Amino acid sequence: MGDKGEAGQIRFVIGETVEVKGEFKSGLTWRSFTALLYSLLIFSPAAIYLNLVTIGGGLGSAVEVTTLFLFSELAAFSGNPITPQEAAMIFGPATRVAGGFLDLIYRLYFVHSPLLIQFGIDPKEIPWWFSPPRTSPVWDLRTFIHPDWLPIILVNVIVHVTSLASGIFFGLLARELFIEGERLPFPMQQIIVSAIITFSRREKRLFHVLSSCAMLGLIYGFILYTLPQVSGALSGIPIDPIPKPWVDLTGLIEPYLPGASFGIATSLTGISAGMMIPQEQLVIGIFVGSVLRFLVINPLLIKLGISEWAGFWKPGMNLTQIYQYSQLYFWLNPLIGVGFAVGIVPFIFKGRVFINSLISAFQIPVARRRVEQRISGPPAGAFWIALLFALGIIGSIALDLFLIPDFPLWVLILYEFVMPFLITLSAGRMVGLTGTTAGSLSIPYFHQITIIASGYPKISAWFLPLKVDPGTGWLINFKICQLTRTTLRSWIICGVAGWILSFIIGFAFTEIFWRAAPIPSGMYPVPAIMWPIQIMNTCVWITRPQRFFDPAAIAYWGVGFGLLMALSHYTNMLYFMIGIAAGLSTPIPGAVLILAGLIIKRIMYLQMGRQWTLRHRAIILAGIALGEGLASILGTSIMIIAKGISSRAY
Repeated sequence: MGDKGEAGQIRFVIGETVEVKGEFKSGLTWRSFTALLYSLLIFSPAAIYLNLVTIGGGLGSAVEVTTLFLFSELAAFSGNPITPQEAAMIFGPATRVAGGFLDLIYRLYFVHSPLLIQFGIDPKEIPWWFSPPRTSPVWDLRTFIHPDWLPIILVNVIVHVTSLASGIFFGLLARELFIEGERLPFPMQQIIVSAIITFSRREKRLFHVLSSCAMLGLIYGFILYTLPQVSGALSGIPIDPIPKPWVDLTGLIEPYLPGASFGIATSLTGISAGMMIPQEQLVIGIFVGSVLRFLVINPLLIKLGISEWAGFWKPGMNLTQIYQYSQLYFWLNPLIGVGFAVGIVPFIFKGRVFINSLISAFQIPVARRRVEQRISGPPAGAFWIALLFALGIIGSIALDLFLIPDFPLWVLILYEFVMPFLITLSAGRMVGLTGTTAGSLSIPYFHQITIIASGYPKISAWFLPLKVDPGTGWLINFKICQLTRTTLRSWIICGVAGWILSFIIGFAFTEIFWRAAPIPSGMYPVPAIMWPIQIMNTCVWITRPQRFFDPAAIAYWGVGFGLLMALSHYTNMLYFMIGIAAGLSTPIPGAVLILAGLIIKRIMYLQMGRQWTLRHRAIILAGIALGEGLASILGTSIMIIAKGISSRAY
């Protein structure tokens, strides 16, 4: 469904529980559709740009909040206030940001990466549907408008269509089980509806907080983004007083902790997680885990001469180099082991939920409930269910077999249907009971395990576009529809229309950014930091070289961390341990800002009160993100215009 296909998953809590009464009505009106176009055209370039220059930052909930505020205000001026159904739609699928086509550029970067040689992978063996070959001129031309991209983009479109269809199919199935059948409470989704209604009421004090924080974000964003973009485009020499994505302070601590690294991320939106995550243990754990990796274990390995990392490190390495090379020469195996522990241990303690979901799936007589007794509106109908199953499940398996005809069918059935079905039952019931998917069925590295278990010898199997949506996001959306009395038909139509438009708009904006400068480059630094990490993680599974892939180390770390997690379950420290696991993969500049967000929230508790803080923190963060986003849009627009004028001069 793309980056906003699960738009119902709002990341904050505000107000009291609200449920709209009355008949079901369509939320898809000319106003909500205009909101869709507005969010796509205004916020998409900022979102794509922020993905290229920040780590851990982004627009967050700013798009939903500001779009709903704006259209609520316009509707009130017209004398026709916005309806709850329109408000739900604008806060949901009618507020969408195009994620762009950066993944396709990553694939091209993958094919050209020297890391492939280090892992013994021949770029010629990478299949045609993954990326244009190394010999293609598109890497130098920096454009998608070339025949070499046509098969890749076509397969990508088909994959997204099958994923969209499967998500709706499993979401409708879960709707019958958990909304209509068991009638679970969905506590977080009831609070979400409260937030939607609150934001649509045009409360002046909320608007003042939003505008003040937006001005703060705009001023800071002007210095961070607009100034270097405009100065670089006009003079060729960017004025860049604040480095992106972080201030690297590694050189200051190297004399005392050789091999350690430290820095501070420079996007203010990085504080969002620390202010919004309700489990403070999780936030503290993220910071502790990152500190353990970058300030404790990395220098300790060098001091003791343990692992290849100890021999590879050289004085003068910056934060990015330490992050990337310590990942390759030490952290690959520990992180895989920790990942297994994080996926398996919580499920062991919550396994009863999954068993209950399996039992309830075959015991609830949903089909015999009359339409007038239903709480979420009429059922979808057998024809649409069958069509979605054919497009989503059968379509995805058919595509995989078209790409690799001799790939084992049983593996595809397991991956594309059996596991998504089980995840739907587990995660859907967990969301219905608690509002989150924590503790639901999750097999870590299931993709990699499946490919290895298939026994398929060719490298092409690792590039199969295995992508089926288990529908949890759609289930959440359908619950919001029920609580706001919004018809499913209008929600799904808006979601599909938004997906189509975001695909087109994302393609256009990514093309513009790519033509403006290479990706990665000094103008777009984040891919140069994060993409090599992704490539390492992929290559180590494909080749499993003895030098980098150590099953014994994976087992030691997995069992050890799993035992600590099991112990933490009995000491109410499970979230802290999950946070540590996440922190081991989090660059320390981002972890610093996450902790800063928690500290700011605590200070606001003392100064403004807990209730005021919980009510306004989302607005504060939305304002900051909006301001930074507007600054990046302004700078990007001027940069594109300036480069366009410059290129025409020649």
